[in-house]
Amino acid sequence: MPNQRLSARGAWSARAAEYVSWSMLGPLCRLGTRRLLRIETVGLSWIPRRGAAILACRHYHYLYDGVALISTVPRRVSLMVALDWVRSPTTRKLMAAGCGIARFPVVMREGRPGYPPNSMGAYRRGARDSRLGARTALNLLRDGRVLAIFPEGYPTIDPIAAVKTSPDEILPFRSGFVTLAAVARRQGLPPVPIIPVGLRYREGKPWRLTIRFGAPLYLAPGTDRRAFLGCVEARVRELSRAP
Repeated sequence: MPNQRLSARGAWSARAAEYVSWSMLGPLCRLGTRRLLRIETVGLSWIPRRGAAILACRHYHYLYDGVALISTVPRRVSLMVALDWVRSPTTRKLMAAGCGIARFPVVMREGRPGYPPNSMGAYRRGARDSRLGARTALNLLRDGRVLAIFPEGYPTIDPIAAVKTSPDEILPFRSGFVTLAAVARRQGLPPVPIIPVGLRYREGKPWRLTIRFGAPLYLAPGTDRRAFLGCVEARVRELSRAP
């Protein structure tokens, strides 16, 4: 019984901390977009009013993409983030703690093309952090939340290294979000809609951004995962093109 009380108290404290963090994060993101961006949205009605959903998004700007999604989607959006670019262990711990409070899954990216070799100093246990991030993401889906994932892994505008060679380049998608949807289905959750999201920026003062949400795709049992991944990637590329 005492353990149950402690567990319930811990869960309540976590929910309270998340509520407080979002009561600040949401207004801050909306204030930031008003100052920095002019956003047009298309297809926002494809996002379900309740229940779990995965947003598979193009990754263009390391900061603006997430801020814009939090500001425009009419539900609380958790962002899957990578902190493997942080060099200071102290800074990484602080940022990871903040992500934990807001329930932002933290993952370790593979490959890291173009990144300096010494930029891994704060991430000596990347595999463990990625497993924890995957569990956090799965728990979000169990709780019926919206999770935004950037399957390219690296943005076009990156504070560390220019991984992409041109502003219109979209990197091949990684399959983590497909695996996540498959695991959720295997554990008895209802089919999770995967919503392709295209982002199209036009630089200026302020920047202009068009966010296009596509019709949801579902990973049916027995579906070829590689083909499904290619289908989602093709839709995101199409939605990200200039009209």
